[in-house]
Amino acid sequence: MRRLDVLFVALFACMLVLVPQRAMAQDEEVEGYVMNDLRATVHLPDKWEVPTGGWSDWEFRCKSEKGDIEMRLWYTPFQVESSQEAAAGWVKMHTTRLAKHKAENIEAKRIEVTDRNGTRMVEMDLSFVFEGGTVKGLYQAVAFQGYGKVVHLALMSNDRNAVKTTEALAHFLDTMEWHKQAEDVSELWGKVGTPAGFENSLPEGWRGFSPSELGPVAELVKKTGQGRYDKEACWAAFEPVGGDVEPDFMIFCHGGLLLDKVDEYSWDGIEPMVRNKFFGDTTIEVEQADKVVVGDRLGFLYHPPARGNETLMAVAPFETGNVMVGWARAGQAAGSVDDAFGSVLSSTRFTGPNGGEQPIGGIGGWFVYSIRYRPTNPLFIGPVVLVLFSFLGLIVVLARHKPKELEDY
Repeated sequence: MRRLDVLFVALFACMLVLVPQRAMAQDEEVEGYVMNDLRATVHLPDKWEVPTGGWSDWEFRCKSEKGDIEMRLWYTPFQVESSQEAAAGWVKMHTTRLAKHKAENIEAKRIEVTDRNGTRMVEMDLSFVFEGGTVKGLYQAVAFQGYGKVVHLALMSNDRNAVKTTEALAHFLDTMEWHKQAEDVSELWGKVGTPAGFENSLPEGWRGFSPSELGPVAELVKKTGQGRYDKEACWAAFEPVGGDVEPDFMIFCHGGLLLDKVDEYSWDGIEPMVRNKFFGDTTIEVEQADKVVVGDRLGFLYHPPARGNETLMAVAPFETGNVMVGWARAGQAAGSVDDAFGSVLSSTRFTGPNGGEQPIGGIGGWFVYSIRYRPTNPLFIGPVVLVLFSFLGLIVVLARHKPKELEDY
């Protein structure tokens, strides 16, 4: 009996646990579908259903009762302002997706930037023909900023369901709950910098990253060959663009490297040392750097080989033993970051003592610098000649002066 009592108690305990969980699952279906990555909850229209595997934290799919209207909700990383420029990228993205579903004769019928419930968004209507048939399809989509990303909501049907499709789209937009709103990025344009000792001005159309975008930023940082993004030593920025594409990206960090003073005279002698420091342990061959103006001083600009995407790297010294290291990478194979990178380099302002001046290092350092890089400098030759003549004169004087003992003898 005692064993039966134990089994009964255990069974009763399981019932207490399982029954509320089942009720909670039912309540979740009524209350909506939570998407944690999107920070939102989706609510279905009446009699709509979610197919097996249609619900996750990053994507949501559902369909009408008859299956004649399908909805898909997903996102792309980074917040991108809703504009006509961004709309061109979103239309291209949707066109590519439709083509993968064997749609033909795809055409954008309406592209409009609107404001719905206080949210600025891009609305797109595309028409197409289902492969091998004459039935015209309808594709209605919207794109708008979410928390650290762009939210995409698209419905696909045939043109006979145009009214129902528009009503369904309105239902999803009006009933969706947002647990976190898009971040305010208005202060992330313009100047950027770090406490490490330098600041820069971003090109037009570029901005820094918000805290909600740090996850995707870490992936871009890895593609430049950097280990991690340290906001105390680095700043990072990108050019927001519409579409399911990787943006152009750059990152500038503080590094440690003790160099002689870099100027027109020493640049050629110091460059091999810089190249070996950053590329000596790699298997890639990097050509000699180009001279580049970085704020008020000379720096080193490298073009390391990249697989398709243009990559640039620059180094500029400041103070004693410090360097600013910048990397830029084009998001697309045919893209270029040369102008944007050059603009940032020329805008550099070093914020340390005396403007981050790189000192030579006292009289001893000045002599070492002169011997290595400016042996013909009159300011160096003059004192050296004077010292030599003084030394020779001293020898002559000592040679002519006979010891007293010898004179008496």
